[in-house]
Amino acid sequence: MDKNNSKYIAFMTLSMAGFAIEDAIIKELSYSMPISQVLISIGIIGLLVFYVLALINNVSLLSSKIKTITFIFRMFCELISSICFVITIVFVSLSVSSAVLQITPILVAIGGAIFFKQSVLLYQWLFIFVGFLGVLLVIQPSAEGFSLISLLAIVGSFFLPLEIL
Repeated sequence: MDKNNSKYIAFMTLSMAGFAIEDAIIKELSYSMPISQVLISIGIIGLLVFYVLALINNVSLLSSKIKTITFIFRMFCELISSICFVITIVFVSLSVSSAVLQITPILVAIGGAIFFKQSVLLYQWLFIFVGFLGVLLVIQPSAEGFSLISLLAIVGSFFLPLEIL
């Protein structure tokens, strides 16, 4: 095993913990703030973090690249995805929202196969299918406790992989 793998695993674990904490904060904020205010607050905090990181690394946040159609498309996809996820987190249980979000890597694999002609082996397609079944088991579309709002998490998950196009 590559010695960097442990470092990558640690970073991935920390980032997933960060997402879980962020989801819990969003859920808690939604009890006292409208969804729009939650999204704006998250956006401002994210902007401040990026600004500080840009200062530390001596990188300009303003670039000619932000005027390209690709950047605008990515920004639109991120916006739609964020709105869908926050609405889902607010109105559906946090566990269901987080579980449905796990469909994103599956969609990235499918998108890579379709748009970038990446080879996906038969057993990988099997795992992708099992992953989709797992998401269906979590949201339980035929159960009486099913909420149509949980489908917004799937819509949001479809917009995340589009950012790489």
